[in-house]
Amino acid sequence: MLDRENCRPVEASLGIIAIILQQHPHDFEWRLPHFDRLMGTDQVRLELENGTAVPDIVAAWSPALDEYQARKQEVHMYTG
Repeated sequence: MLDRENCRPVEASLGIIAIILQQHPHDFEWRLPHFDRLMGTDQVRLELENGTAVPDIVAAWSPALDEYQARKQEVHMYTG
């Protein structure tokens, strides 16, 4: 059974992309601007292209995620 609290689909997807970039650098093509729009920035793509480890990319999101989680509790009518 999948534990939704520990499931990290975006991180897993970025990991797959990083592996493909590493193993097939000349065959991989981005679907621009689609990827950047989905990620909300070009920074993730640039980090992947530069070989930044996925955990490091994701760790950079922590302050913004913490702020979102705190603010989310203020506006959601229902929990759970």
